[in-house]
Amino acid sequence: MKKTFNSLEFIIKALLLVLLLFFGWAFISINNLVKGKKFSKDASSWPLWGPDSANADVPTPPEPEPPPPLSCPFLAYFDGKKYKLENDILFGRPKSYWPTYETAKAMYEDGRVGSDLYKITSPVKPHNGKLLFQIQEIEPEESFFKFLRLKRVLHPKNTEVIVDSEFKKYYVLPKTDFLKSIIFPSRVRNADKKDVAVHFNLDRIFKSDTEGEDGIKFQKKEDFYFSFNGLNPKETPHLLLSSFLRDWKLGFEEEWVGGSQFSFRSLISRLDLARAGVMAVLLVASWIAGKWGGIAVATASSPLFIGAQSGCSFVIEYKDRDGVFERVGVTEPRAWKYNTEIIEIPREGISPEGKLELKIKSSKRHSLGFAGISQKIESLNDKNYQEETVPLTMAEHGRLHKDVSSDLKNREGAYVHTIPGDTINLEFSVSESLVPNEDKETYLIQSSGFFTSLRPENKKLAGNWEEKISKEAKKRLEKLVSLNSYK
Repeated sequence: MKKTFNSLEFIIKALLLVLLLFFGWAFISINNLVKGKKFSKDASSWPLWGPDSANADVPTPPEPEPPPPLSCPFLAYFDGKKYKLENDILFGRPKSYWPTYETAKAMYEDGRVGSDLYKITSPVKPHNGKLLFQIQEIEPEESFFKFLRLKRVLHPKNTEVIVDSEFKKYYVLPKTDFLKSIIFPSRVRNADKKDVAVHFNLDRIFKSDTEGEDGIKFQKKEDFYFSFNGLNPKETPHLLLSSFLRDWKLGFEEEWVGGSQFSFRSLISRLDLARAGVMAVLLVASWIAGKWGGIAVATASSPLFIGAQSGCSFVIEYKDRDGVFERVGVTEPRAWKYNTEIIEIPREGISPEGKLELKIKSSKRHSLGFAGISQKIESLNDKNYQEETVPLTMAEHGRLHKDVSSDLKNREGAYVHTIPGDTINLEFSVSESLVPNEDKETYLIQSSGFFTSLRPENKKLAGNWEEKISKEAKKRLEKLVSLNSYK
């Protein structure tokens, strides 16, 4: 009898502890809503209770989850008559977006956001002795640029430049030999493991236009499985991925912080009491970590069950030799044109028989124009090229009516801030070095910074911004769906 009583007493105490921790978490959560915070399902996206310090000396957090939704500013090029959209830029690795300005800035300044590197596919020609581009903020968001660099690459005419998916390097590849090295998927299956007829065209690798129906039109949260045969287990495979399409807009800060997506019904339906206790402990622990350990510990230890939107991305996984799919990379499709990236796959993914199995998961609706494998990227990579950074001579901020070029050169403490309707006219010097007869030039734009949802004060400042943007941008904006109502 005494043993039974002691067991019952222990259970009651355990339940009381769970309830105490749970209601403590609820108090913190309500307090958080009052302060205008929003919960996130993604532990790597942003801390639940906000950091006290952005530069704490803390251990490196574990590998992040897929990035949260992205909605970047756009680069436009001058065609001799007007500025035309090139593509969205300011993508960062692992991501450059958080819902609140304070967290986004803290994460960026803590060194946790890499720079973007994008290959410009439109013709780049001088006008009045200058190379002319424009930054356009054409969606409800605000961006903060730390630096912007235009790179000019001189390389042999028979080669093409393709950027690595981590944006840290690019490859210069002889086109003919490179195309010969590509292995097409021998089989493509959907999530039900049923075969799907897919036609991939090699031309898509170097084409950015969105014409044609080749490839796969992914729906929200759709998976496809790709099988490749005839690979050499001793050579590193590289995945060629050409993608585009983002059909939603980010929205305003009040849409993100206006209310929690958490509900007791969903919690009770998903978690048993024991798991609730564990989660409550983790929540309180992450709050303490956030207060004492800074931003990184809080983001690393925050639990993942509180609602938020998933990332705008393709998640790439390979099947290891134990039959388990392992994540190898995440790539975000650009919004306006197709863009091709190279993703390195571990050799461990190749079976002794030379077979490679990949799974590509889509978080939103995206178009996959091409997917193929090459094991000759490193050996074909041509080192016979020259790179130079083209000087930025002027950056006229339309709303501020001033030159902000010095602030786009990584000046300490300086950011160039844009809100909807803003434009920045960019002028770069024309290089003095001529293009040799046997060479051609390719331009890359490197950008660094962060962006966030539009705050109320800047929404008011932007005014009727939709009337300020170009016809091209207006036409695109009309087709976008609000992220909060995305289906």
